[in-house]
Parts: sequence; structure tokens; C-alpha cells
Amino acid sequence: MKKHLFPSTGNNESYWYEIDNQTDLQKYIDYASALAHSEFRAMVHMDDRGLTHNRWKSPITNLCIRLRGMGKSMMVLFAENETAYFSQMKRGLEEYGVIFISANGGYNFGIDLSDAYETIEIDKIEANLINIRSMTNNLILENDSEIDEELLSYMEENDIPFSSIIQLRLAIQNGDLMKAISYIIDSNSKLGEGYPVNIYAKTTAIDIEQIWDLLDKISKYIGEIHVMIPSEAEDLFESLKTEYPEIKFFRIEHKI
Repeated sequence: MKKHLFPSTGNNESYWYEIDNQTDLQKYIDYASALAHSEFRAMVHMDDRGLTHNRWKSPITNLCIRLRGMGKSMMVLFAENETAYFSQMKRGLEEYGVIFISANGGYNFGIDLSDAYETIEIDKIEANLINIRSMTNNLILENDSEIDEELLSYMEENDIPFSSIIQLRLAIQNGDLMKAISYIIDSNSKLGEGYPVNIYAKTTAIDIEQIWDLLDKISKYIGEIHVMIPSEAEDLFESLKTEYPEIKFFRIEHKI
């Protein structure tokens, strides 16, 4: 498949995938489905404020939120929208012979590519969730598509070098989380054998299940956890400290 790159607008990437066969379309569907399911698992734990204040990347997720006043459950809305989204893509490809999919998941069957500054051949859809910086064992974990501004400000003001993973739910699902941890451990082997990873994060503590599941997966690699967490989550913070005594926990107090 081809990826046509356009000048970015602000912090948003601008590109179109050009897909002309079912095999490549299925590769995109596999990626888009993993992203949507990752976001949906987060949605079911959130109240209305959490739904509307998070930056969701999947068009399926965003359509569910817009239609939530229809009286249907979010699960039904998600299933209906996911089925319709992918079915329409497949029918469109069969009818037109080519489909163009944008950075935000929208699709079309005939667009002007004359403004593209580069066209590249790609074999698969890369989520680009990992940013690894050598010679540091500090790792930011971020559920959204961009690192939280308050946490980023804290890291910069305190001159703390870091690697990062965005869209954490998808990164867990597609294996990028463990890949990033392996990269960090391997690249920092000169710092000492078994040098632990230090986690930095900001959380609303809405999705408590995600926090416990995450630590269950990676606790043995963690030396320290530095977290911005609301005061109402104090009980959760203390429970984590009790459950994982081998990890040093620190609360970050910082305001932009």
C-alpha cells in the first residue's frame, strides 16, 4: 500500500493511505480494530466527563460518544458502528477498486493527491506509539495520543530525560509496551545489569482495572513509579504501595 504525506497542521499529522487490495485493507482493519477495542475498554470505566475530555483517536469511539444519547447501550453502539465502518470500507474497495484512508480514520474513494510532498510504499500500518531515548531508564506512559502537558512541563522543568509510550491501551494490546521495556533495558545495559525502569504518568484513576492489570504485567521491571494522581485516589495509591513493596512510589505535585 502507499502512504501519501502532506504538510502537517499544528500537532496533527496529515496523510492518506492508498489501498487497492483486500489484503492491505485487512492490515488496516486489524490496526483500526485493535485501537477501537483498546479505547472501548477504557470508555466503559468512564463517566461522561471522562468520555468527553479524553482525546480519542478511533472514529468508531468518537461516533459512539456522539450517538450515546440515542438510548442504546455503549456496547451496542460500538458493535453497530464497528461493523458498519469496516463493512463500508470493504464494499467501497470492491466497487471502486481503491480506498483512501486519512490520518483520523475517515475514508474516501477519489481524492486529489497533487499537494502530497512525499509518497512511500509501506507493508503494514505502524502505530508509532514508542519513542525511545538512549541512556535513560525513565519511561512516560500516556493513554492519549499526546503526553499530558502538565506532566511534560514537569519533566522539562526538572530536566528529566525520558522515553515514552502513547496510546497505552493499544500499546499493551499490540505488544509495543513490552517491546519498549525491552528496548530500554537493552539500550541501558551499560548502566548496570537488571537496571530497572522508572515509570512517570499522570492518571485520573478512573480506570482502576487498567492500573492493576498494567502493574501485574510489568511490575518486575519497575524500580520507581512517579505519578500525578488526584487526592481522591489516595486509597488506591496506598493499596498499590502495599501490594508492590519492591517498587518505590512517589507522588508528583506540580501545576503548569
